[in-house]
Amino acid sequence: MKFVAFSGGIDSTALALLEPEATPIFADTGWEFPEIYGHQRRFLQVTERPIVRVARDGSTLPEYIEERHFMPGHASRFCTRMFKIEPINKYLAERLPCELLIGLRADEPETLRAGNLTDMPG
Repeated sequence: MKFVAFSGGIDSTALALLEPEATPIFADTGWEFPEIYGHQRRFLQVTERPIVRVARDGSTLPEYIEERHFMPGHASRFCTRMFKIEPINKYLAERLPCELLIGLRADEPETLRAGNLTDMPG
């Protein structure tokens, strides 16, 4: 089974369109811009491909911030790991063997965003 990490941005949308057999998967933090949800609705209307939504067990990102009194920032980017990578990995682990495609721009600095490099069997 093949999945594409779908954020609703240009890179992930292009990859999803280039890989029509891949199921788009979106990790919802509970704090996404309304435009993201609008883009996902348009993607579904145009492609007729549903997007799998996954979320962290427990609190949403805003609830987590309020509970912990701690705001994510450039020095502490736990929200990407906890609210994006881990929920996607949990979903994929239940569907092994599978492949996750992640769209990154060719001109994006390697140090800026490494992506999900989880080493999972399958």
